[in-house]
Amino acid sequence: MTAGVGGWERVSFEELVYSAGRSAGGAWATEHESAQSGYESIRAAEREAEAIILSAREAAQQIEREAEREGRARGRQDAMDEMRRRCEPLETLLQETCRQVASARQAVITNAEEELVRLAVAVAERVLRSELGARRDAAVQFVRAALEVAGSRKIMAIRVNPGDYELLMEHRGELLGSPESARIIPDPAISSWGCVVEVESGLVDARVESQLHEAARLLGRDEIS
Repeated sequence: MTAGVGGWERVSFEELVYSAGRSAGGAWATEHESAQSGYESIRAAEREAEAIILSAREAAQQIEREAEREGRARGRQDAMDEMRRRCEPLETLLQETCRQVASARQAVITNAEEELVRLAVAVAERVLRSELGARRDAAVQFVRAALEVAGSRKIMAIRVNPGDYELLMEHRGELLGSPESARIIPDPAISSWGCVVEVESGLVDARVESQLHEAARLLGRDEIS
């Protein structure tokens, strides 16, 4: 007998069977055995049912966990696919930006190189003109260098800056030899110290600016400003 609530007692199934058996007189033992056997069968069936229910519940929980994992995996994959889809335009933009940056970088380098060449030539021009201005025989040296370039070709005329004309006439014999060999012609188009030597097959340009242009060309620029 088990304790109940509020003073009542709860009779177990075994006690109930036993009590019923006793009230039946001499046949109670046989009936009790039969009832006990039926009770045990019922308990066995209940235990089997409970085991089946527990197994089914565990199987259902396992299925739920697997489904949840698969769902999360699909969710992650879907999220990654969505992220890739959204990132494609950004990746394209990034690649284009990198290309533009590389192009701009190359343009900056090219412009910087051109600017450095321009500055170098400008500095060289200032230094050269300063040096030439300090040398009275600078025009003579330019004409002599031009004649060396002309070599054995016949000299027709030498065009020089009017400001250098008198000096060059003083050195005419030294430069040209006989008076009839060539003429020295003053030409305002020729800058100071420079000259243009006319020969049978063309010209020898020994102007200062022409030398600077050639220097700029060798440094990678076609012309200077």
